[in-house]
Amino acid sequence: MAIKAAAVAINETPTLNGHMLFGSFYKSKTKGIDVSVSIESPSKETVMMKIIDAEVKPAEYIADEFRERGKAMVSGGSKGNSKKGISNDVFATRRAKIINSLPLWLRAEIEKIFYLLGSGLGMEIPMFGITPYPRGVCSIITLPGGDADVDVCVLPDMSDTTTPVTVAIGGIRVQPSFDADKKISAAPVLNISVTIDCNASSLADGRKYCARLQQYMNNPTLLDKFDKKYFSYMQEKLKVT
Repeated sequence: MAIKAAAVAINETPTLNGHMLFGSFYKSKTKGIDVSVSIESPSKETVMMKIIDAEVKPAEYIADEFRERGKAMVSGGSKGNSKKGISNDVFATRRAKIINSLPLWLRAEIEKIFYLLGSGLGMEIPMFGITPYPRGVCSIITLPGGDADVDVCVLPDMSDTTTPVTVAIGGIRVQPSFDADKKISAAPVLNISVTIDCNASSLADGRKYCARLQQYMNNPTLLDKFDKKYFSYMQEKLKVT
């Protein structure tokens, strides 16, 4: 639900649909909103999985894709197709094999070059596992052990990601409230923090995005109208292929 809400909110705030490079913001050439989300592997390493065109996919579709591709990624396989027919997970696996085969002193420099080509310039080089903008335009970070009452704000490292928006989902806290009979009741509340690069957006657009994201997370039924666009999107995609 957070993936869908974050994508729709960016779709309604088009000034955030782009990528950061060397401190400057460049608008995306496509209208689709790609969102990446963190996955914890069995070795306790965090990997990012990108959901393409998340704003037009129904939440149930995103959940199925996230579940199936997540299982494949942590087990070393790959499922889910990218726009050009090659899975982004295949790119990540191929890239990791190349980096791990190099000497330690060379890995950091090669990783910087791969980052510049893929994340910075949007190039696609399959043989080296380089995919354009692997983090999309928004990254969602989920913290392990989400049962705790923890509120964390993630400050992105621009040497590792070019996404202008980062959403961190923390734990669940209990918020007291009064019911109709003026009795105290408790309701679970999800902790969410949003970090937006000030070079990519004005304060007004940043506030608009946060307000829309909060609105969709509080009332997910508002996202139902965007699911209708998915069917027309799939029809156009079938015509192209």
